[in-house]
This record gives sequence, structure tokens and C-alpha cells, in this order.
Amino acid sequence: MENTIYDIILADGTMIHATMNGNNYITDDEVNTVILSDENLENVNIGGADYYDMTCTNIWTEDGHTRFIIRELTDSEKLKKCIIELSALM
Repeated sequence: MENTIYDIILADGTMIHATMNGNNYITDDEVNTVILSDENLENVNIGGADYYDMTCTNIWTEDGHTRFIIRELTDSEKLKKCIIELSALM
């Protein structure tokens, strides 16, 4: 069985090459919480498809590979983020 390699391009142009296993990506590239920050996940291209307002829900090392889960924010999470940002301006 052949694994599809996804090119994941983050907002700052960082490219991660990863395969998918269920809902998590597996990579040998250097990936950490700084690279997968909320700011860097505001605009993400995965395999040619654009996604916006993503978040990293988990990142860990297993079997010598980095695994991570990213997903789009829900509408209620986006609203909460907006409220927090507006509160900070007051």
C-alpha cells in the first residue's frame, strides 16, 4: 500500500512533507509548536487546497517521527477568538 505524501505549506512559507494516518500527519521534517503556531496556521495549503483559521490540537514524537493533528477552527472557536482579540483592544 502506497502512502500519499502531502505538501503542507504554512502561512510563513514553511513546507512540511507528511503522510496521513487517520487524523494525524506523520513527518520526518522538523515540526514543533513554534512552527505550528496559530499565526502560522491562519492560512494553510494542504495538497493544493487552501484552509483558513486552523489550529494544532496535538503534536508528539513516536517511532522516530513527528506526528501532529491540525484542523480548522469551528465557528464558535472563531467567534471566541474574535471576542478575545476585541477585548484586548479595549
